[in-house]
Amino acid sequence: MVSTIVYLFVFGFLLILEVAFDYFQKMRQRRLKRVGFIEGCWLERSTNLNMGSFVEIGYSADEGFKISGRVFDLEGNDLGWYEGWGRVKSDGQTLQYHYSGQLSGKEDSGSGDFCFHCAPLKNHAEEFDGSFYGGSSRILSQVKGERTENLPRGDASMKNNIKKLRVRKYLQAHCPRQ
Repeated sequence: MVSTIVYLFVFGFLLILEVAFDYFQKMRQRRLKRVGFIEGCWLERSTNLNMGSFVEIGYSADEGFKISGRVFDLEGNDLGWYEGWGRVKSDGQTLQYHYSGQLSGKEDSGSGDFCFHCAPLKNHAEEFDGSFYGGSSRILSQVKGERTENLPRGDASMKNNIKKLRVRKYLQAHCPRQ
């Protein structure tokens, strides 16, 4: 009887260790080797088109990096949305992703990449450059982005207004008027 209890205890302990090891191994993948953590909210602007995006990047130990965002023009008009999943390239600072969404009322899907950069002595990325190509829209865009504050708690309408205002202000500061 005692040997059965000892056996069950050892088995349970080893099972807990294995699950914990697997969890920490997956969570370690969320930190990019060269730039640190990338989860959070980002402001993105196209360098060749008059539009920008409020990007949210999250991480799940089971599914990897999730990318989602709303797209706005210079005046703050909502042009669409996207969401997708990404994986880190071997360089330790680039996230490749595939997305689907809508742009100007049309279904679109495509792929892109963000190459993140960080300030010295920081444990998280501060900015990125990259590109994306929309397969349906045939849009190739070069983008730059910088980290912004996370959204406050609240309803979806309030959050969307905050996204719109932040992107509009960011675009007006960085994009020349035509």
